Amino acid sequence: MSKRLTTGVTAIDRNHGGGVPAGSIVVLLAAPDSQSEPLLHEFMEERPTAYITTLRTEAAVRDDLDRSLRTHDYTVQYAGIDTPIDNAARVVQQVDGRANVAVDTLNPLEETGERNRYVNFLNQFKTHLVNTGSVGLLHCTDLDRPPLREMTLTIADVVWKLDVSVKGNSVESFLQVTKFRGGDPADERIKLDLGEEVAVDTSRDIA
Repeated sequence: MSKRLTTGVTAIDRNHGGGVPAGSIVVLLAAPDSQSEPLLHEFMEERPTAYITTLRTEAAVRDDLDRSLRTHDYTVQYAGIDTPIDNAARVVQQVDGRANVAVDTLNPLEETGERNRYVNFLNQFKTHLVNTGSVGLLHCTDLDRPPLREMTLTIADVVWKLDVSVKGNSVESFLQVTKFRGGDPADERIKLDLGEEVAVDTSRDIA
């Protein structure tokens, strides 16, 4: 069995049989107005992380991470939206072998429409993760479906979908594991309390 790396959230690790297999590409699908960033933060607390930002500036991301993380073992690189595939590939090539990689958000790469180059990037990214025993977390907003989203979901090893339900003044967040390559994603949704840190909401049975 391949080594498992913790996600930083006990309920998700339990769903995955102890964590995400090393070498995996994990996709997080969430609405742009959802509270999805704490999931990235918990992921980053566990191992050194190279954070690739495409929309927000490096300064804005660093300010957010400095306030949100207990440990600050990360780097931030800006890939932008002009040539995001090339820029992201360049950053991945420079990543320390110990580090996980987070891309936030992946949409600009998917919106290029450059199918061959994008698939090549994802495959090279996967090779890097396997060779280094690390995990890649690709944060995707799902309000609109970019032209290359199908490629992302096909190549991904694990897919998390964050659903938000608004009832009156209450906002409920549920994580559904829709894909787990080589494993069996559990049927139940995981109800999460997404504050500054991620906690499992036990007001419902999540098994």
